[in-house]
Amino acid sequence: MPPGDWMPSDVEIGSATISIANLFNELISSITDSTEDEETIPTAKTLKDEFYITSPNGEPCGKISVYIRMSCFGKLIVTQFQMNLNDKSVLFKDKEGKSLYRYKKAGKGK
Repeated sequence: MPPGDWMPSDVEIGSATISIANLFNELISSITDSTEDEETIPTAKTLKDEFYITSPNGEPCGKISVYIRMSCFGKLIVTQFQMNLNDKSVLFKDKEGKSLYRYKKAGKGK
């Protein structure tokens, strides 16, 4: 058997649970506060911390540093898109409706 044939493509070494509920709630609160002034102001909230990784059998096996940024631009960003269900592609357009680019997920091995 050649090397690599017996190795799985994905190996789970552990997992970590990262709660973003407070981050999301802070973002929503800042949006609510800014819309009372009738002015749409982009807002963002960030989380930077270390989280412990637990192995599949429940033992601590490492740490991971994570930086998460949640942003809300409200009505400031307008992206038009069109889905083609036949070839499962998505066409993105600018504000004037002109084509910018088409995205199509490639199949395995392509």
